[in-house]
Amino acid sequence: MRKTVPTLKPDSLALSLLAAAQAVAAVEDGMALPQALAQTAARFHLTPQARGAMQDLAYRTLRQLGRAEALLGAMTQKKPEPALLHGLLCCALALLSDPAGPAYDAFTLVDQAVDAAASDLTVAHAKGMVNAVLRRYLREAEPLLAEVLRKPAAQWNYPSWWIESTKAAYPQRWQAILQAGNSAPPMTLRV
Repeated sequence: MRKTVPTLKPDSLALSLLAAAQAVAAVEDGMALPQALAQTAARFHLTPQARGAMQDLAYRTLRQLGRAEALLGAMTQKKPEPALLHGLLCCALALLSDPAGPAYDAFTLVDQAVDAAASDLTVAHAKGMVNAVLRRYLREAEPLLAEVLRKPAAQWNYPSWWIESTKAAYPQRWQAILQAGNSAPPMTLRV
């Protein structure tokens, strides 16, 4: 008897999470983000609205990747495989731990991340792990964040080599430079 995999609705958060996770995994494998987004949108046959949601989630995740990977490392013994599973967990953790506040209700996000995992044959076996990791984060968010934010890569959301290079090049202003890089750019309106 062959197991069936649930199909995700085109406007669901689960589909956006799964597509964003695929794009994040491609970026971590060395692909440029615009190319990863285009390939992922084509692979999933995303509507323009779903593509926008996937793009927003992928950008949010990559901006918070240092913190998300540190949180994931604190809750798992080894890096989750395959890359899509790692990407999905990073997407969900980045959204849950965003200092600006969660974009979605926490339990909705957990439910949709589990649905996303269940819908892909390469990670369906790990839907219980997705549920366990995300629920553990919800239970232990404060101590986990306090622990991981001691690490510069998690605090600044930059790779360690970049933080060290910035410190060496600008010893007096490195923190201001990294903070500016994490700030939202000013809005420009062209008429």
